[in-house]
Amino acid sequence: MAGVYNGTSKINRLGVGTRAGEQSTHRRAAKRNRVMPYIVDHALRVEAAVDAPYTRVIRHDPSDGGYSAYVLELPGVFGGGDTAQEANDSLDEAIRLWVAHELEAGHDIPAPFDPEGFSGRVTLRMTPFLHERAHVRAAIERVSLNRLLEIAIAAYLGERVEPVAREVDPSRRVAED
Repeated sequence: MAGVYNGTSKINRLGVGTRAGEQSTHRRAAKRNRVMPYIVDHALRVEAAVDAPYTRVIRHDPSDGGYSAYVLELPGVFGGGDTAQEANDSLDEAIRLWVAHELEAGHDIPAPFDPEGFSGRVTLRMTPFLHERAHVRAAIERVSLNRLLEIAIAAYLGERVEPVAREVDPSRRVAED
């Protein structure tokens, strides 16, 4: 149910993701030195925010059987209901109220996360001891350290990634497992 901003939606043309009162520009249009028209009507901006591909998180609460929902990019926006659909619908209303309030106050409306902004590169600091242990484990698994860390992060996030062992030159093999 999480939305993903693909760079082609109408949200930037409607001023979502920009400071209230500023002119909105779309990334690709800006590269061509064009500016998208700014729509002053707050009602359109509010509805554009509801339709925007914000990251919605809906969780089931086993203690009461209900569902809670929130938007990662919009602090304080949350909803709930007896079903996932009710939680999502209440989240729509919460987005409307929050965006309307923020626009009236002249505050920024955060843009949805842009997956094009993630390069796949991460700088990671760790203790030398952990670095050594990860390096040894990668060698045992016959994968690169990067691949081992990718597998570990995917496992932590609940995703399954198959390790792909690289071929080892038989002359470098010291012992069989």
